[in-house]
Amino acid sequence: MITEKLLNFIADNEGLRLTPYQDTVGVWTVGYGHNLNVPISKRSAWQILIDDTEDARNDCLHAFPWFLELSEDRQYAMIDLMYNLGMTRLAGFKKFLEAMSLGNYDTAANELIDSKWYEQVKRRGPKIVAMIRGTEQV
Repeated sequence: MITEKLLNFIADNEGLRLTPYQDTVGVWTVGYGHNLNVPISKRSAWQILIDDTEDARNDCLHAFPWFLELSEDRQYAMIDLMYNLGMTRLAGFKKFLEAMSLGNYDTAANELIDSKWYEQVKRRGPKIVAMIRGTEQV
């Protein structure tokens, strides 16, 4: 049986490292000694999704003073963009972000369409653009 006592014992022995590292035999590892060459469970993947989505939302809150003024679907679109691109790359979408800050959603959507990102993300692009325009909901 997996008990908290057992988990604490293993956690203490492994130690917690939140960034990937190579263990003593060169295997890339993270967390409490999790081998990154071994697939993760759906439950673990879902928890990572939750954590990363929270990070993306917090990044939006801190980076864009106008973020909370957006409709829920536009907020979702912005969080998705942050999740997909990260702050550094999303910050490069200067005309898009300026249009968003001014509430010029059609202009903002057109800026996304004119980007390399739009070509790369396949079905994600049209959905995000429609959400920015206000013509599609989650």
